[in-house]
Parts: sequence; structure tokens; C-alpha cells
Amino acid sequence: MKTPQLPERLVLCVDTHPELRHTDIRPTRGAARPRLDVLRDALSVMLALRAQQPTRLGMRAVDTTALVTLGATAQWHTDFTSDVGKLNAALASVQVSDEAPDPLDMDSLFTLLAEKAAPDDDTVTRAVVVYSRSIDAPTLASGPSYRALQQHSNFFLDVVYVHERPSGSNAPQQVFDRLTAHEGGAATPSFVFEHSANARRLAFSIAQLAAHPSVRGDQASYRTHLHQASAA
Repeated sequence: MKTPQLPERLVLCVDTHPELRHTDIRPTRGAARPRLDVLRDALSVMLALRAQQPTRLGMRAVDTTALVTLGATAQWHTDFTSDVGKLNAALASVQVSDEAPDPLDMDSLFTLLAEKAAPDDDTVTRAVVVYSRSIDAPTLASGPSYRALQQHSNFFLDVVYVHERPSGSNAPQQVFDRLTAHEGGAATPSFVFEHSANARRLAFSIAQLAAHPSVRGDQASYRTHLHQASAA
């Protein structure tokens, strides 16, 4: 297990697909809201929890977070900062696309991460991919940046997949399988969460991502098929 003293650079990679306008995430109370609003709230709580973690007796630097948006390709949106207010403002500025983009090119994401946030011996980099497409699976990354990051002992990849309930008109299992295929052969364990209805469960899952990846261990509740998971 890697030392928990290493500073972490977290990159939130947030989808901008039109499906994020859907109001199919069931709230604990009150009226249903668009998926993006629910995700913004949950990510804001996670960032606040992360900022409250002790700096381990001053033995490591303050963790930072950056923001990437996901359309047909990955785009750098907000540079690294430890200011939670700036991060919340950045999340609030993310706009949903008017039209469905082409499938996400995952190699574009890993190339961007390698250029802007490559890990090293003194820094942990973690990308959290927040994906919300029930039909369009991303491409399968295979480029040199993906291979280099996948093999680095200080790189982590987590996934939060929010989707419609499975039906004859969508294919969330295929999307989920493509997203999780990027775990195969990785040097470090991933956390993967999938949800289709319950805002409370979604918020709880995202809150777990506040933990430094070097100290959280494996994800005991990990599932490989949507139908095996409890109602989400």
C-alpha cells in the first residue's frame, strides 16, 4: 500500500451529454431535478469532506482538484486548486450540450491527463470519471498515454456511472462494461459506482470518493453486472 502522505491531485471528469437534463434521479424529498444538479450537489459535498481531512500532522501538502468536461473529447476546464469555493463555481459553470456528441474518445482523456496531471514519485493523481450516457459507450482507450498511466503505481481511476433504467431502447450494461474495461491490468484498484434512480445512494457513493486512494483499500461492494447490484 502506498504512503498516505503523498499529496493527491484529483481530476473530476464530468460528462456534458444531454441526458444530464433528465429528471430520473429520485430525490429523498422535494421535486425531481436534472441529473447534473444532483451530481453537482453530491460532488460539492465530497469536495467539502475531502477538504476537511487532516493533513496528517503536516506531513504532506494540501490536496488539489481540477475539472475536465467530457463531450466527444475531454476538455480541460479548471486548473488545480484547493479552494472549494472556486471548484463549486467551476462545477456550476458546466453546461450540458444541446446535442448528443459522438461517443467519448477515452484516449483523449488519458492524453489530457498525461499532459496536465501526470503522477510522479511524489504525487498521486486520481481521475474520477462521471459518465451519464445510457446508449453511447465510450471508445476503448489503447494509446501510449493510457498504457503509461495504467501502469503507474501513483495513478488511480474511479468511475461514477449514472444512467437510465435498462430497457429495450438503451444499453447501460454495454456502457458499464466499456467503462470498467479500463481497469483491466491496472497497477492500482478502482472504485466504480453505478446508479439509475436513487439520489441518496448516489450521494453516499460519491462521498466515499473523498478518501485518499492510498488508504481506502479495495472496494468491497464492487459488482461487474448491473443486475447483480442492489436497486440503485
